Amino acid sequence: MQNKMSEKSYSSEMIMDSIHGAISLFEHEIMIIDHPLFQRQRFISQNDVLQFTFMGSTHTRFSHSIGALHVAQRMFKQIITNKIIAHERATPGFKISDEQNSAVEYLCKCLRLAVLMHDTGHGAFSHQAEKSRIVKSILEEKGCFEALWQDCDISDIYTKSQSPLYHEHYSVRAAYEIMKDVEIKYAGINYVDVLNIMETTDGLISDKFKMACDSIWSLFTEKTEDCNKNEINKHGNILNMLRCILSGEFDADKADYLLRDSMHSGANLGKFDLDALINSLGASWIEDEDSLRLTISKKGIGSLEDMIFSRFQMYSHVYNHKTVNGVELQLHLSIDEILSDDKNAKQMHAFMTDINEFAYLTDCFFWEKFRERARADKNSACYGLINRIKIPFLGTFKDMNEKQIEEKKSDMAISTGIDVREIHASTHTARFSKINNDFKDIMIEIKDPISMKKSFKRICEVSDFFEKFSNMRNTSFHRRNIG
Repeated sequence: MQNKMSEKSYSSEMIMDSIHGAISLFEHEIMIIDHPLFQRQRFISQNDVLQFTFMGSTHTRFSHSIGALHVAQRMFKQIITNKIIAHERATPGFKISDEQNSAVEYLCKCLRLAVLMHDTGHGAFSHQAEKSRIVKSILEEKGCFEALWQDCDISDIYTKSQSPLYHEHYSVRAAYEIMKDVEIKYAGINYVDVLNIMETTDGLISDKFKMACDSIWSLFTEKTEDCNKNEINKHGNILNMLRCILSGEFDADKADYLLRDSMHSGANLGKFDLDALINSLGASWIEDEDSLRLTISKKGIGSLEDMIFSRFQMYSHVYNHKTVNGVELQLHLSIDEILSDDKNAKQMHAFMTDINEFAYLTDCFFWEKFRERARADKNSACYGLINRIKIPFLGTFKDMNEKQIEEKKSDMAISTGIDVREIHASTHTARFSKINNDFKDIMIEIKDPISMKKSFKRICEVSDFFEKFSNMRNTSFHRRNIG
């Protein structure tokens, strides 16, 4: 997996994307994309088996990752642009310095890489495989984290061992390996700055990152005294802002996958005005909160509402469609069948504890195993999945605990005459919006029309729209043959 890059790494290339059109990439990003641990995403479906119901949903995490990079840059650059415009209005003749411009470019390049590689840790069938008993046992296994990072110095990335592991941990591990092989330092980027923007990490940023934060801090405050306060954690605040662009209520990940999944599924339920939402995006030092927060102008609230509602619609009518849930159940049962074989279980353990083996864990691995099992056993779940044999749907119910689920199974068995052992319940959860009275990650910027003075309010103080949404927990019941 060795690639060596030249010191001249700043010439950009362009690729075409079905959602965003032309996307420009730096030379070092092209080299990262060409790495086997990134290329494996071409063989990881973005939506598992959604294509069985919505036939156009054949896109992969490969295209989503590059699309998310593009959105992240747009978000960050718009934040900076809006701050420059605000300073120009307040101070005629204001100009951003060359040092600040270089700082913005460095932070942007770090963010682009973090977002580009944020999904490299997804395994085959992503979330569905993580539900498997065998996979869960590996992820919870003592020493799994240490085995994954064997012979690596991670003191600047993690301060303590992690358990259990999730796909975000594998994204960090894959990103580390990719940047080591590509030798990202030749692009003038410190790998720890990229990794510490990503989820699960809690390490130390580089001096270059700190200097960049110090250089642009004055853009985020309109008061000189706030800019010069030594006790303000400028580095931590800007790092947190970048993390929110990667993962938050309005982030590059969600913005891309909603638009991409909507288009490919043909459902058109995930559409929203991304341009309007990005144009309204900013960041400011909020004195009452004593921290740097992402902000949205008051006129951008409608676009944020559209995005949250679009996500709700996609989960309600696409991701959790009853037929989709049935196929996911077949997939889940098929994965369990394959991993019940000791040889396959051993191979899975190697995948999850060795990053070089992880490069070969794709959907293709399971599909070949499914076909082998289907040919050998026509009564298997694999046979049902390969031949698209639908599992009868019995109903979906909201917010059920384990006791209620078992009671519902018994009631269904009595009313239908079905053996209770044939009734399978699968619970699907989704977090739609954290925006409530305590939500502070995004503030609403309000400008007085007369004095032009700015003030900041929590979203719930300006809009009651988000009160309509809460975490969804639906349990679907299907009948499956127990053989």
